[in-house]
Amino acid sequence: MSVNAKHIYSTAIKTLLMVSSMSLLMTACSEDSSDMQEDRDVLQIIPFTRPFTDEGQLQTRADVPYDNITLPEDYLIFRNLYPQASSEYASIHAYFIENGTTTVNTEGNFVYDYTKEELDTDNFITNTGWSSNVRLRAGKEYYVYGFMPASLTPSASISSNNGSYENKAVINFNGIDAVTLADVCVVTGVKGLDTPITAPLTTENVELGYFYYKGRTKEEGNYIYLLLDHLFACINLEYSVATQYSYLRKIKLRKVEISASGDTPKKRNLTVTIPGSNSSLYDVVYSVVDVEGTNVSVHPAVIYDKSGTAASALDYIPVEGIGRLSVPGYFTPYLNTSFKITSYYDVYDLQDNMVREGCKADNIIQLNTTDPIQRGNSYTVRFVITPTYLYQLSEPDLDNPTIRPHVGS
Repeated sequence: MSVNAKHIYSTAIKTLLMVSSMSLLMTACSEDSSDMQEDRDVLQIIPFTRPFTDEGQLQTRADVPYDNITLPEDYLIFRNLYPQASSEYASIHAYFIENGTTTVNTEGNFVYDYTKEELDTDNFITNTGWSSNVRLRAGKEYYVYGFMPASLTPSASISSNNGSYENKAVINFNGIDAVTLADVCVVTGVKGLDTPITAPLTTENVELGYFYYKGRTKEEGNYIYLLLDHLFACINLEYSVATQYSYLRKIKLRKVEISASGDTPKKRNLTVTIPGSNSSLYDVVYSVVDVEGTNVSVHPAVIYDKSGTAASALDYIPVEGIGRLSVPGYFTPYLNTSFKITSYYDVYDLQDNMVREGCKADNIIQLNTTDPIQRGNSYTVRFVITPTYLYQLSEPDLDNPTIRPHVGS
């Protein structure tokens, strides 16, 4: 059996930005603990995002019923983002700096639980699925910055831009993986609201480059949108099983590893500079970090891992033409455009009996692009699992034999 790359193509997104409105319940980390909590309230947000562009075909906003909310062009609710990183990386770490100060007053994480998001019959959100425990002071003015995923916190730091956080800042990430399963993003805009996104009549205009937010009382409610932009490019692996083969076997994907070919550094330092008010642009500088004194990436990045999951709990890879299993990986620009993909899978017969366990297939993929890879670009690689021959028969393969006379000499 082999895993064949059937189609490779590039997508172009120059700036993928997310708008967020989630339920943040985040603890104040550095404000005076003696302050009374009565003047603070939980901040709530929910995300929107600009979808990836595929072969020049950008998704529309037809399925988003919030037409009275003005967002940057082509934004969608976060749940509609495709491809989408694993749910464990759907989290945002945010910094809150009080106006006129140069220190972080509050910081914490916003976490998204796909299973808790709820919609009504008109597709309006009634439960955002986002939660945290950040509480902000009523009447206090903040500048809000942050990044996704929140797991990058140990490597991240924020500083003022020329002594000020007024719609500008510098965020550094030290020693983060050059290839990862996390969709690495940075906050590029913030807007407060008077009503929750769950209210259909909510109206607001959300713009890039503004990070100001004023805390409100519990009666007023604290609601906010966050815009985010990608810092990495994406390689989206789409798995399916060939139609003819699906008449004989089923496949469950266990694990996927990806590594850039050649002498590619495993780690990167990133510096994100947000320049100032009324600007939708920001600078991203990548620098190389040697790993153990060498530039060679020894260990591949695992971008999909169900190896510890019971076989009965795994889903079968969809049949070609019916669906695909999306496995996205994310990487910093300036890597080689050639990748090694290693796929681990188990084979079943049509009666769900395991026939072969722990199969492995290696593929070298060359991205089909002549343009430089940019952050926010996406490249889709389609794998179709096809048979070369049946390595092993299962008992049901022979459960109805027939005996017929042989005709001829």
